[in-house]
Amino acid sequence: MYSMRFNVCFVLILTFGAACHLGRPPIQGATFTVGTILAPVAEPGVEDAIRDALSSALVAQGGTGEGSAQPINVTVLSANTAPTAVGATQQIHTATLRVIVQSGGRETRLSGQRQYPVVGPNQADAARSEAFKALALMVAADAVQWMRYAPMEGNHE
Repeated sequence: MYSMRFNVCFVLILTFGAACHLGRPPIQGATFTVGTILAPVAEPGVEDAIRDALSSALVAQGGTGEGSAQPINVTVLSANTAPTAVGATQQIHTATLRVIVQSGGRETRLSGQRQYPVVGPNQADAARSEAFKALALMVAADAVQWMRYAPMEGNHE
């Protein structure tokens, strides 16, 4: 009886141990730093928002490094807004941000959308700016996550 319980416990421990290894691939040993941010778009402040968001994401995910750290370069493909709904007291706009993230020989495209309300004409610029800051945070977190877990060789999307 005792050996059967031991065998059952041993099988459960092995199963649990194997399941722990079925999730994400191992974290790459590389460390990263913010590289070149190119934002050839009309939206003001997008370049700074991405630079700040990328720095924050690297620190939050423990991917920063000095010396041999690989630069993460970002090119903004588009930063657009469009009205999507009109109500009696406000308008709803959708902000869209699309980027290319590159480091070493790896490259991927990321994008995000965020809706934001505009109550009056004086609030429009501030609301749009906040929407793009939030999008930059989202895209930067995805970029760092991708860089840390994606295979090191070749291009992957």
